[in-house]
Order: sequence, then structure tokens, then C-alpha cells
Amino acid sequence: MTLFSDTLCISSREPSNFSSFCSGLSLIVTSLLGLNYTVRGAVSRGLLYHKGDIIFGPCLVRAHNLENTLAIFPRIIIDPNIEVNLDPEGRLFEPIYADPDGLRCVNYLSPVLLEVVFRLVGLPARQLRAEITANIDRMLSATTDQRALQKLRWLHGYAERAVSGPNPGEALIQK
Repeated sequence: MTLFSDTLCISSREPSNFSSFCSGLSLIVTSLLGLNYTVRGAVSRGLLYHKGDIIFGPCLVRAHNLENTLAIFPRIIIDPNIEVNLDPEGRLFEPIYADPDGLRCVNYLSPVLLEVVFRLVGLPARQLRAEITANIDRMLSATTDQRALQKLRWLHGYAERAVSGPNPGEALIQK
């Protein structure tokens, strides 16, 4: 993982589980959102040289172009060239979901994913979701820039859809 300018580059040699990779991204994005930072990006696959602070290759260029032209909102899109199986019902329990515009995205506010991840690290997921929603509302009320408002309204809608899902505890434990 390397940070340069406003770009965070995370590379992995063929992660054994793409869903786990996306879950890790979710933890990073959610943590930053809890600190009032929104994130936009893209996940791509391909040739990349990444050693220390040196990063270059067509995969980085592709991810940057996708982020710049398609991500638009505070979301991490999955390169359309990457094959990923989605839940056919599009539930918000998956680490990847299809956004209304058809792009597949990392589902960093999935209630069940947050519940599992934050239980593992000992943090209250429900409280964190409430804080994130409050942070989004604060950012919305403090912003007058129309472009920023458009992006924050998208984020607010995504958060509303994610938080309004079923109770994660009930979904995780089936008796």
C-alpha cells in the first residue's frame, strides 16, 4: 500500500478471495468516512509494478481513468472487465453490489459486512453506522458547492439504502 498525493494504491498478487479484498477496502473506506473523508476510486486487475514508493503500469492507469471518468461519486467501482459474481437479488449484504447506474461497486456500508468486520476488531458497528450517517448529514449541511452537494446527496442515498436493511444480528444468526 502506498499513498501519494490524494491517491492510495493498494496492490495484491491475485488475492485468494476477491470478496475478502473488497471487505478490506470497505474497512479502509468506512474508517475514513468516520473521519469525515469521502473516498472515490476503482479496482482494476492487470500489470503493475509496485515496490516501495514506486508504482507504475497499465493497471494503475486503468484504475485512475475509471476513477476519474466513471466513479464520480464517493464509491469504489469495480473495473467492468473483471468478472465478479453478484447476488442476483442485489442484496446489500454482499461486499460488491450493482449501483443503480449498473456499475459494480465495493459495498463499504453493507450492514452485515460492517457487523462482522467491526465485531472482529471490537468496535460497535451500529454506533459506527450512526456516526457515519451523522457525519454525512453534517457534511451536507456545511457544503454549498453544487458539485460537492451532488456527491454528498448520492452518498446520503447510498447510506440510507444500506442502513435501512434488515437487522444484521438477525441476518447473521439463524436459529
